[in-house]
Amino acid sequence: MYELHLDRAAMQTVINKYRLQAPVTLLAPHADARRKNRMVSCISRPDHYPAGAFVELDRCMVYDGNGAESVCRILLASPELCFLQAASRLSFLETVKFGFDLCAMYLSDDAAEHGQSQRTPATNVEALADFLRRAEGLPGLLQARKALRYIRDRSNSPMETRLAMIRILPFGYGGFSVGGEELNGNVVFSEEAAAVFGRKSCSCDALWREKKVGLEYDSNETHLSINQHNWDKRKVTALTMDGYKVFTITANMVASIPEIEKTFLGLRKMLGLRTNVNRIIETREKRRELVQFLKTI
Repeated sequence: MYELHLDRAAMQTVINKYRLQAPVTLLAPHADARRKNRMVSCISRPDHYPAGAFVELDRCMVYDGNGAESVCRILLASPELCFLQAASRLSFLETVKFGFDLCAMYLSDDAAEHGQSQRTPATNVEALADFLRRAEGLPGLLQARKALRYIRDRSNSPMETRLAMIRILPFGYGGFSVGGEELNGNVVFSEEAAAVFGRKSCSCDALWREKKVGLEYDSNETHLSINQHNWDKRKVTALTMDGYKVFTITANMVASIPEIEKTFLGLRKMLGLRTNVNRIIETREKRRELVQFLKTI
């Protein structure tokens, strides 16, 4: 929200109209115009923010106590600015998780089947990177840039996000340092494979296209029906026919630290990545911390 000499009455009008929660953040035109009370908190130098930091939601006419009118612009922080602001306040792991959420194709929804609904991602990794390149001097920039290395577009479920973080984060954070994948990457089948699967293409939860390796997560919730089992079997068969190696992860495989290590070391081996066993042992406590964190989100 941009402040144009709004007094308390005018501020209350805006808060009531848009059902805002006080204190409302105002962009003050200069440092001398800043004020802070139970209704407002001000930020000066709006010109300090790069293009794309705010999106205009609306404009409204407001009146002060003397009846003078002025135009108030209602601005929303863009997803990219929200990510930067989060990085200045959250832990590193929380920042990575928040970035995944912004770039995800799902939204947690208790009223929907399986607790989530589909949506268009709020932003993507490329847009976040572009914004951060233009955000010099703003708080949270270093952590935001660091976290962005481990964020991916197109996660399609909370479990995909959790598994991606375990897989992608470096050993020092409890992960397995396996990157280079596309989340929900599309594979176009040969005619023979398409005939087996019943469709011309499929998506893999994670796909290493050049190495022709795919990863599939089979959850207890959605993969227990006979129809789903047959679907999964045809999908793996079709991928195998076209030369892909398919690595399948089940909920039981990520139920304990030993199983997690066995699972993802197996994936590293499938991808031809060398592994220092001592490094796995040294970072086990970090792995416990990571898994515990992911259980709470």
